[in-house]
Amino acid sequence: MFRHDKSKKLFLMRFIPEIPLWATCDSKDFRKKRCFNMLQKFLPLMGIDPDSLGTSPDSLISFENFQLNVTKEKQVEKNSNLPKYVCAKFGAAGLGALTDHGTKKIHGWEENDYKITQNHGRGAMLYAFRNFMMKNVGVPLKELDTSGPHKITFSVFSATRSRAKGFEHQIEEVKNRFSSDEVEVGVYQMHELSAKEQIRIASESAIYITSVGGGSFTASFLPFGSSVFLYYDDVGGLNKSKPSNKPARLDWDIFNNDSHFRVHWLPMGMRSSKERMDSQKSLDSLVDLIRHELDVITHL
Repeated sequence: MFRHDKSKKLFLMRFIPEIPLWATCDSKDFRKKRCFNMLQKFLPLMGIDPDSLGTSPDSLISFENFQLNVTKEKQVEKNSNLPKYVCAKFGAAGLGALTDHGTKKIHGWEENDYKITQNHGRGAMLYAFRNFMMKNVGVPLKELDTSGPHKITFSVFSATRSRAKGFEHQIEEVKNRFSSDEVEVGVYQMHELSAKEQIRIASESAIYITSVGGGSFTASFLPFGSSVFLYYDDVGGLNKSKPSNKPARLDWDIFNNDSHFRVHWLPMGMRSSKERMDSQKSLDSLVDLIRHELDVITHL
């Protein structure tokens, strides 16, 4: 695991309270199945064999066939196989530092989310964490190719609802206004690829274009000196779960503190038809921004 003493074997456990917390893996059966599938796909990033999960979502308790549940004392007496206490010389519990937004705010839906930061000063650690995960899945650590043609990656339909974008107009505009000597355009639906393949593609990209949301996390594997363009819903914000008609720059906290790449927030233009992301004005701005970023990259 990241930054742990390798001489000590880690015994990983998930604590399951009697009344499951809201939106956690155990709150609903369908969430338990989703968590199981997600962990099988992404546990290798932490250097953990996904087969240690077992073969069923019902075994989604620990990674070493150990069950720890909150149980009443009488239930423990009836089933001596269920331990009441766990003793260890060393232990750690909690969310850890590498949470995207901490516990005092949400992803960037609400205006108050922008009043405090969770990941300030953690750029070096986030970059080290990126390299740690890449090594675990066998993707080589490469420097950004500054000579060109530069790889521009479009991650399409990486989000849901209004944020699900295919970037058809943006892709066509880039292909029409840049030569093959300047750029190499790649278009991917990342969820169809293995985690290793997603990481490889991102790690070789000079510019990564995507919509905000959980699917944008793949951009974390961009090489040092690259750029990410994040399209956000400029009227998708919330106030106490009700629409506020304000911007929703989701996961802004972690992206703005990822110090190994430059971040650009681009509005989808939901507020005005004249400023839609597919308007010629917006497409011209995108091309100008790409040209600027390629100029920066070539001078690194």
